[in-house]
Amino acid sequence: MKKIRYPLTSYSKQRLAAWHYHGNAEDPARFKLINDATRELAEMIFSMCPPSRNQSLAITNLEAVRMRANASIAVDEGAYNYGSMVASEKKEESTSEKEKNDFGI
Repeated sequence: MKKIRYPLTSYSKQRLAAWHYHGNAEDPARFKLINDATRELAEMIFSMCPPSRNQSLAITNLEAVRMRANASIAVDEGAYNYGSMVASEKKEESTSEKEKNDFGI
């Protein structure tokens, strides 16, 4: 099988230059792992796929994957922890209601 390598264009270099951690979260290591993995795949796409609309769409969708994964850590993690707190509060409320019913109040 013949391996074809395409040179990085100024456009692909520009797109790859933006592929780094932008925030200031408490745990940047997880963001870095996601960014590094998706950047590696982006470099592979740029080097193995001919410049085309499909290549551009692949990179755009990979950028979306990276953004959504990082957003999940940055935004949804707080919501997940909040959801756990709400669930435990509801459990406490239902327990106290049962105690009231047991005493006929």
